[in-house]
Amino acid sequence: MRQKPERIATVPRYLEIKARILAEIRSGRLAPGDRLPNEVDLAERFGVSRMTANRAVVSLAEDGWVVRRRHSGTFVSDQARRPSPNPVLVLAEPEMYLKDEFFQTIYWQLRSHLAARGLPLQVAAPPPKDTVEWMLGLGAAPLIAIATPRYAYDDLLEVARRGVPTIAIASDVQGYGVSSVDADNLLGAALAIRHLSSLGHARVAFVGGYPEESNSIDRERGWQAACIAAGLLADPRLSFMFPTDSFASSPDTETRLRSGLASNDRPTALFAAGPRLAMQALRTAADLGLRVPEDLSIVAFDDPPYLALSLPPLTTVRQPFEEMASCVAEMVAGSAVPAAGGRRLFPPELVVRASTSAPPTQP
Repeated sequence: MRQKPERIATVPRYLEIKARILAEIRSGRLAPGDRLPNEVDLAERFGVSRMTANRAVVSLAEDGWVVRRRHSGTFVSDQARRPSPNPVLVLAEPEMYLKDEFFQTIYWQLRSHLAARGLPLQVAAPPPKDTVEWMLGLGAAPLIAIATPRYAYDDLLEVARRGVPTIAIASDVQGYGVSSVDADNLLGAALAIRHLSSLGHARVAFVGGYPEESNSIDRERGWQAACIAAGLLADPRLSFMFPTDSFASSPDTETRLRSGLASNDRPTALFAAGPRLAMQALRTAADLGLRVPEDLSIVAFDDPPYLALSLPPLTTVRQPFEEMASCVAEMVAGSAVPAAGGRRLFPPELVVRASTSAPPTQP
């Protein structure tokens, strides 16, 4: 029976306070044996009620970070430097990300594989400031991040450098201490272009989103390299990159795409670097009176269920999410997260459906 998704909310205030205190313990500002401020002082310092401050201290005591001594106070435990065995999934905006099928798929695969090994998966949202100290304060072993945006790479690398086992999924974060687990996006793009080339297409357009993310960059690079390798035209004017995965995010780019698809030398095929981009390309083709696949073949990337239900069902490149999640779970459960980090790439799979065929004789 399918589990009901739980609500992932913003981190409660007592957990924020707990994380701040843990950051002080991990950094050495609070050493084993040091006394914590009392709950009145903590409440004043963090601008919360005494009850909230008490919850933070109780949670620290339950996890073994501090010891409460009656009539004496609360003291940092002698074992306070040990990491928690439970991994923490760090998401900047959990409620937004976990509505997206890409993040949902990885999250539930991770949760399932970790649960099978007796490990719960916690979800936490970092604050906009002091992110490194906050992550250090979680005391997690390890931290897991999905599709980390490039602006956050330095934070992950710093946390790993300071001794916290760190795993990045679906991004190319590389550096000492960070273990990266990803699908081979270059190969995925190559699979799409080779398929279209084998059908006889000579002009293949690329449609991408989120140009700053490593996945988008690799898929565009893969499109370009695969076109060159196959002897196809890799014209930059055939590449259309949107700020997000919505055509509405850049009307100018959509206008360029429509003009390109309506021109006399238009592409006869299109590789979309995401499922929503592919669906919007399908709609744009229909608006222009282009039949798929008779006039325009479309290949997507990722395989949410709705792609198989579209008209026509879309050919796509499927990422090996289960294998990626299993790899992460094995590293976590076996305490085998490499101290020096490293990168594991898994091959994607081409799923051929009805949205691709030979190009028209006269495009």
